[in-house]
Amino acid sequence: MLINYTAWYWLDVFVADQCRKILAGNFPSGGNWLAGLVSDVETLYTSTSTEQLVLRATDYDIDLPDTSHVLDRSRIRISKDKDRKNARVVSTVISILEKWLKYPADRSEKQKAWFVHILVADFGSNILYLDGIWNIYSNIRNRLFVDGSWHVEPFGAVELLQKFTLNHPLHNPASFERTAVDRIAYLVDDLYNDHNVLVIDRPTSTERALLFKDTISLSLRQIADEEMQLFSLFVQANIDYQFDNTSGLLTHPRLQAHLKSNTDKFLIFRELAPSRARARSSEGPFTPELIRTTIGIYSAIVWRGITFGTAFAADGPMVFTSGHNFDAICSATGKTEEYFCDKGAYGVPNPFRTAALGQDYWKSLQGNIWEDFIAGRIISFIECWRFFLSGRNPPLFPQLGLLASYLLTADLYYAGVVAKPAVDDMVTIIQEMNKGAVAALERLRLIAPRVQMKKSKRKVNREECRKAFEFMAEYVGNIIPQHLHDVLCVDLVMVEHTLCKFSRASAKNLLCQRGGDV
Repeated sequence: MLINYTAWYWLDVFVADQCRKILAGNFPSGGNWLAGLVSDVETLYTSTSTEQLVLRATDYDIDLPDTSHVLDRSRIRISKDKDRKNARVVSTVISILEKWLKYPADRSEKQKAWFVHILVADFGSNILYLDGIWNIYSNIRNRLFVDGSWHVEPFGAVELLQKFTLNHPLHNPASFERTAVDRIAYLVDDLYNDHNVLVIDRPTSTERALLFKDTISLSLRQIADEEMQLFSLFVQANIDYQFDNTSGLLTHPRLQAHLKSNTDKFLIFRELAPSRARARSSEGPFTPELIRTTIGIYSAIVWRGITFGTAFAADGPMVFTSGHNFDAICSATGKTEEYFCDKGAYGVPNPFRTAALGQDYWKSLQGNIWEDFIAGRIISFIECWRFFLSGRNPPLFPQLGLLASYLLTADLYYAGVVAKPAVDDMVTIIQEMNKGAVAALERLRLIAPRVQMKKSKRKVNREECRKAFEFMAEYVGNIIPQHLHDVLCVDLVMVEHTLCKFSRASAKNLLCQRGGDV
């Protein structure tokens, strides 16, 4: 971008300015190739000859052999007005140099150059590091530039754009936005310095992985440290909300507002969220008397696989004696399906998540499949997770994917049916899901980033993931006062949950407010 801009700036601004000085007699004419070219072109506009004039670059001591440009004297209009004549001389000299130097005939490159000129002049060159710059150019190009002749001066074509740039926060070098852009540029430049390059130390088969933040440049380590501080503030904001700390409400207004409006989606203390509190109560299916029965597990699967996050789940029945019973209760509400089935309950809407799955889930549980599976024992975490995923075709529980199956397994852990997950169990699940927790570990620079265009396919390095998750488990345990651990259910499941909520809050831009507040 800058090379293209510099090339056109040299020609359209610097050369044009030198030509004007030469024509005004304010520039020494002797021994200068440009002065000689300007003189020959000026003679063209005063001569009455109609012969063609061939201008060769080598005649002006420019080392461009076999480079020439032909001017047709018969098409030259002699003007008695000095200003108009001088303007034509300058324009002709620029046209000759364009041909000699093989500037692109397509004017789009020139238009891009002057678009960059506006940005650089008003916002500084660091603005060019932002990905969206050329999206802006593509969207407004046809409004800025018209077909045919387009002249740099007086920038009339872009006057309206310049008018708006003056009011943009990025125009102020002291603004929060401008400071952030300058810092991005500093970090990018720093990565390209020979003395401070990005190096990723992959673990060998005989050593444990390092945290990614310990293998990167000092500049990025500073960013990693700031992200960890941001994470700490995020956890503290959740504690403030949970214990109704009014000072926290004032310090973190955006996050607190989202915690209040949708606690289930933003609170890091999963077992204290409204949905879980109700599911664990006597109204829900996770009571000791129910959860080991077909009716209990069916109701739990319906809650996680169909009704979670809906008004129905918050106010309606939570225990269903059969698939027909679930259908009858839904029909009796007189509501549309959105009332008892949120297709986007776990993020991206799933068009196949419907209330009709209730019948499928009930059929899959027939024959005491659940009772025979648990057989009165405490099941291992991974074994239970795999049970709900089942490798059968068709699956036992359609649309109950990696995430919902994990969440249900965690629910059963708190219900006393499933064993406490080990670090290895959590790492396996985090790596296979490859979603929110991984994104958080990337943001915190604890693991190497996945390839940008292949996030949905490429999995993180398991040993890196283990090291990072163990680090975060200890980190979260230290942030939250020890005497609150039991109250807030601080454990490995809660740590994974916190990482996911951190990713969600980050995506909603709830953690980057002016002044550095969460």
